[in-house]
Amino acid sequence: MYRIFLILFICFLGTETFSVPSLSPCKKEDNVCLLKLSKAIYALAVVGNPELQIESSDPLQRDEIIGNLGVINYKLFNNTCLGYKRCEVLNSKYNFEKSHVEFELRCPEFYMDGLYEIDGTLLGVPIQGKGPYWIRCKDYLVNVDAETTRVVGEDNKMHLAIKNFKVKADLRGGMDLQLDNLFNGNKQLVDPVNNLIKLNWSPVAKILQEPTFNGNLKTLFKNFNKYLKLIPIENIILD
Repeated sequence: MYRIFLILFICFLGTETFSVPSLSPCKKEDNVCLLKLSKAIYALAVVGNPELQIESSDPLQRDEIIGNLGVINYKLFNNTCLGYKRCEVLNSKYNFEKSHVEFELRCPEFYMDGLYEIDGTLLGVPIQGKGPYWIRCKDYLVNVDAETTRVVGEDNKMHLAIKNFKVKADLRGGMDLQLDNLFNGNKQLVDPVNNLIKLNWSPVAKILQEPTFNGNLKTLFKNFNKYLKLIPIENIILD
């Protein structure tokens, strides 16, 4: 993990867009230094850099998210998510030999809106509708387990990239979810669903959250990889 964040750090030093704090590269065994560096680089990376055609990840834009979950299926369109710039890196680990990285984020609040389509059953209760939506979630703990790879850059040198990832998320502080036009506005059908979500926000989040996090983090890591292309591994690894 330290190699990824060191690459990002050196990249930011080379751009005038950011005011970068004075930080020293870390030795791989210095966990305290690596964590401080990880926190700083994550915060800078989320901002993006228009000059490098790297979009901001807050707000994060995602055209479509598809959740095919068997008993319930949903699609989200024209999505805007706020909250990644407030996330804090709690810990990070990198295994160079296995090309493996893990990190944990604590995110105080996410807000997301757009358009939705949903059909199926949620905790045994029928749900169906399409229209505008918004959702607000408080206090998320997000664990990312990722695979990295080496790629040859335009400079013919080796660079790191985040390849595949898995995410686990734990919502701790509650959720407000508004789905307009459920059951075409039939109050007798809408009220049981709204009550279900209000009283069971934790299991509802666990059922629905994975496709949304996968979609959003795909966009986030795409931006991270653009930074990783800017500096070769040989320039930043400290043994």
